[in-house]
Parts: sequence; structure tokens; C-alpha cells
Amino acid sequence: MNTTPAFRTGVALCASMGALAVFSFLAALIWPGPPFALALAVGVAGAVTLAAVPAAYRGGRTGALTVIGAQVAAMLLAAGVYVDPSAPMWAVWVTTATIVVMVAGVALMLTGLRRSVVAR
Repeated sequence: MNTTPAFRTGVALCASMGALAVFSFLAALIWPGPPFALALAVGVAGAVTLAAVPAAYRGGRTGALTVIGAQVAAMLLAAGVYVDPSAPMWAVWVTTATIVVMVAGVALMLTGLRRSVVAR
């Protein structure tokens, strides 16, 4: 696996989105917002992301795949705001920005998952 600067930037973006997901779960406990089960699922995806980030940053393939999988799950869970008629418009905009950052992070991480070719 190649741990290029682009790959590490993707890991950092995904780590920040994981931290935001955990924070959003904690915020949902205090303020009214999404259903508790949805907030819990997003918080768990964020915690899984944060747990796998150190392994991914060091170049672990399993850690990188775990981060990518957790981010894809968080994206799919967040997409529910687009079909909820009671969701405020600011939530739609924040979710859109978050998904854009998640897609960028996952795309940058996918560049490092290619196996290195060794010249013989």
C-alpha cells in the first residue's frame, strides 16, 4: 500500500468527519434533532472511523478499508435528510457539505490502496 501525502490527507479528512459524527451524536443527546437510532448509528460509524484511523495512517490496509467502509456507511445514513420533509434547510446544506468532504477523503484514500509494483 502507498502512503502518499494524498492518502494521508484523505485519512485526515475522514478522521475529522469521524470526530464530527461522534460530536453530532453527543449533540443529539442534548438538543432535539434526528431520531435517536439514526444519531446512534452515525456516532458508531464515527467511532469506528476514529478507531481505525491510526492503523490506516501507518499504512495498514485493513485500517484503511475499515475507515472507508465506515465513511460510506455514514454517508448512506446521512442521506436520509434529503427525503425527510421536516428537516430544516440548514441541515440539508450541512449534510451536503459533509458528504462532499467524505467523498473527497474516501477518494484520496482509494489512491493509496493500489498495491505497489516492484520492478524486477
